[in-house]
Amino acid sequence: MNLLFLCKRRPQNRDLLTRPYGRFHYLPLHLAAMGMNVRVALLDYAPRWIPAPPLTRDRVTWHCGRPAGADGYRRLLRQLVAEQPPDWIIGFSDTWF
Repeated sequence: MNLLFLCKRRPQNRDLLTRPYGRFHYLPLHLAAMGMNVRVALLDYAPRWIPAPPLTRDRVTWHCGRPAGADGYRRLLRQLVAEQPPDWIIGFSDTWF
C-alpha cells in the first residue's frame, strides 16, 4: 500500500529531519515497518530555506518543499502523486482542530 503523509517540517518548533519525534515520526515509521511504501511531504516555511534532497531513513522517504507562494509545495505534491499514486493521503497537524 502506498501512503503519502503531508506535514509541516517544523511542527511545535522541532525540525522533523534533524530531530524526529512523536506521531509525526513514529506513525510513518511503524507503517513502513509493516511493509507499506511510506513517503512524507514536509512543508518548509523557514525564512532561510536550504533545499534538501529526498532523505530515506528507516524505509520512510522524506521530501521537503517550500511554499513559494503556495505553488512550490503544490508542485512537490503533484510530482509525488504522478511518480507513484498513493492509496491514502494522510495529513498531520500540530493543532487541535
